[in-house]
Amino acid sequence: TQARDINLDTLRVVGYRQFCNKLWNATRFGLQNFPKDFSPPSEEKMTATGDHVNFADKWVLSKLARAVQEVDVAFKNYDFASITSTLHRFWKDELCAVYL
Repeated sequence: TQARDINLDTLRVVGYRQFCNKLWNATRFGLQNFPKDFSPPSEEKMTATGDHVNFADKWVLSKLARAVQEVDVAFKNYDFASITSTLHRFWKDELCAVYL
């Protein structure tokens, strides 16, 4: 008979719980600080006003662009582990830990 034991790393579960909490808090922070009638600027407007974007915004946008490129390549290669680790790294280590 097969064993019915489950190899569960409780530290990993705690880490994912903390990550979900970080997702929740960052999203709540954003929603509380955007005006109710907020709509993101168009790509043309962002390009035209790029000189007026502060350094921190340029930094996080560059990190986001890099993450998007990495995720796109990983999707094309069906590399789902790289997709999740790239998104996790961007959200936790760059967006939340540095930018927000």
